[in-house]
Amino acid sequence: MTDVSKKETPKPQVVSQEGGEGVEDDNQTLQLAIEQSKIKLVSQPPSLNAIAIEAHFSMEHLVNELEQTLAAGHYKQPPIFNKVQMLMEHYDSSTLDYQKYALRSGGNMYTRNLVKKTPYFTLMVLVWPPSITSPIHDHGGSECWLRVVSGSLEERFYETPECVDSKLRMRFAQVHASPAVCFINDEQGLHAIANPSDSEWAISLHCYVPGYEECHAFFDKNNAQKGKKCCKLAFNSVDGVMLEDE
Repeated sequence: MTDVSKKETPKPQVVSQEGGEGVEDDNQTLQLAIEQSKIKLVSQPPSLNAIAIEAHFSMEHLVNELEQTLAAGHYKQPPIFNKVQMLMEHYDSSTLDYQKYALRSGGNMYTRNLVKKTPYFTLMVLVWPPSITSPIHDHGGSECWLRVVSGSLEERFYETPECVDSKLRMRFAQVHASPAVCFINDEQGLHAIANPSDSEWAISLHCYVPGYEECHAFFDKNNAQKGKKCCKLAFNSVDGVMLEDE
């Protein structure tokens, strides 16, 4: 059985947190994580208890594997969920084939660039200028794997407001450096993504399952309802081709 990766994924750095203390993994849990990182997955046939794929692979291979895996059953089934996690971790960004999709806008805004949209998932590349932050948002019932392809991103978690006029309180934030993979869904609350660097661009790869058409964004931290807006999903480019502004 071939070692799938000899790279060490940086641990997320907790930059702020209210209440509670982090707990170190014990040696047994750490050893289990190490062994799991050496497992190779198999996609053919889609009996997802099996194990085997190439250690590192292209964007095209990632898209094909995601489509085959997610078509095999519900994404919350542990074998499917775990395989998607490993696929996102083992995409080989050193080939730079993501750059076809990593298009920048003329303004100082992050861009959403569609790679693939199917009934099972939506895959996109986001490009983050220095010091840019997304609005606080939910995911419209979708769930998301985020792979940092280049640079670092800070993920800020907020409590879901208890009342319509509640303040949006940040619970904690974590910095994820390439090639980290993180996961978010609406059960974890709201979040925002920021590029913490004031000089370096960042690029991320997002797999939404299932794909979403709209979500809620919050533009007023002091009053959730006042700043709440329903936002339709829109892309700056599709398959590497920039779209004209409407």
